[in-house]
Amino acid sequence: MSAPARLLFGGDDHPEQWDESVWAEGVALMREARVNTVTLGVFAWSLLEVDDGVWDWGWFDRVIAELTDAGIGIDLATPTAAPPTWLHRAHPEIIPTDRRGIRSHSGGHFGWCASHPVWHEHSTRIARADEAASVPGGRS
Repeated sequence: MSAPARLLFGGDDHPEQWDESVWAEGVALMREARVNTVTLGVFAWSLLEVDDGVWDWGWFDRVIAELTDAGIGIDLATPTAAPPTWLHRAHPEIIPTDRRGIRSHSGGHFGWCASHPVWHEHSTRIARADEAASVPGGRS
């Protein structure tokens, strides 16, 4: 007989928006609320890839360790919801335009043209880096 399915309870967690000194308190509050799963990384691209090909996984590793130590599961997201400013500056052509050809502004969520080859290249790269980060020893 298999174990009963566990109801996942939680939501998005954005520790990158908080000072690291309050992370432990946030995790404690999640435990108190019986949160058992969080989605992590949705808007974190600019802090994971701080410049083109320049990665900073240290803070993310610390968040993952803190959540894991507390018994909170992680639904690891790709951080493609918010492209970093350096990508928009280097490739403004990925920023969507309206039907009149007017380009949207940089810095918002979902600020990309999904069919543009440059967007495809960079979003695929961060998704693969994100995937590798979830595998112990998979990060380079």
